Amino acid sequence: ISKDFRFSNRLNEQQDALETISRLEKESLTIYDRLYFCLKIVKAHDERGNHFLFRCRGNACKEILEFLKDPKRPQT
Repeated sequence: ISKDFRFSNRLNEQQDALETISRLEKESLTIYDRLYFCLKIVKAHDERGNHFLFRCRGNACKEILEFLKDPKRPQT
């Protein structure tokens, strides 16, 4: 079920995302394109108990690269 969709001629993806997150139910899944990625959005989802999937560049966040290279990480 789609809960929200944003279309605008202004470039304010991160603020739009934060507004959307505030209205989502717990355990919701949000899928983002690469322009949205920032730690503020990750933290907002964590605080609301939601899930997210970002499409982002490989260098978007150093912690992601370290996680992916870690041989001890879960394979799922």
